[in-house]
Amino acid sequence: MTRSLRLFLLGGLLAVVLLLTAACGSTAPTSVPPAATETTSPSPQPTAEGVSPPLAEGFEGGLAGWQVGAEVPQDPNRLGEEVAWSIEASDEQASAGSQSARLRLDGSQDDGTIWLARPLAVQAGAPRTVRLSFDLWSESESFNTLANVAAYAGPEAPEAEQDFDLSQPANQSAGWQRYSYSLSAESSADGELWVAVGISVVWETEVTYYIDELQVEVEGEGSSGGPGPLQPGEGEARPPAATLHAGDETQAAGIGSYCWSDAAGGQGVAVCADAIGLIT
Repeated sequence: MTRSLRLFLLGGLLAVVLLLTAACGSTAPTSVPPAATETTSPSPQPTAEGVSPPLAEGFEGGLAGWQVGAEVPQDPNRLGEEVAWSIEASDEQASAGSQSARLRLDGSQDDGTIWLARPLAVQAGAPRTVRLSFDLWSESESFNTLANVAAYAGPEAPEAEQDFDLSQPANQSAGWQRYSYSLSAESSADGELWVAVGISVVWETEVTYYIDELQVEVEGEGSSGGPGPLQPGEGEARPPAATLHAGDETQAAGIGSYCWSDAAGGQGVAVCADAIGLIT
């Protein structure tokens, strides 16, 4: 083999080695898609606004003045994320007006409580009765308890499921159902009394409810003292007047019974009294 041939082969081998070295030292660029994100919980609401009772809320202006809260479990399918839930104003259902508050919760973990809360400005003092009532819409009636309605009154904003009255189940009927509570609560030292309503899941299912026409009255505040006993007044129906004559004496008499209804327009409630004999 001639010298020139050996040099040619050596140069070719060297070129191959250089090409392989360059290939091993380089890495093809790769693109990594950004991690998918999903926002399931609403952003924190502005500081709730205190108002003086009585309170009437139809959510026609949205959730202004209200604060949302939740105690929900982690989603096992999304590491580090809560199960999906939301509270927002909606025009999908309304018991009056055109809007209500919609509450949605993924209850597939058989747990979770979400709520709306706001403070009331009251006189500080001893515990008093808080009357809380509202309409709640359920998609269907269920003999199984899918969720309980959550109600609260107290000196601070609720923080957990255990703070609530959960005595009444949702899904008592399909459509709108009125719920009423009489809660004993004490205000804070500076006269702040919080009320809250929501739902608490107890069945492994996703639920959606709507709340509307919420009313709050506090004993001794505003015009919320509650109806007093029925008194004779408008709507009174007495028996015909009668008199009793005995010789030269004449005495007014009453024969039969008479009834009166609540002057404020009670719903068919009346009080009756007997008036038989002499009226002196």
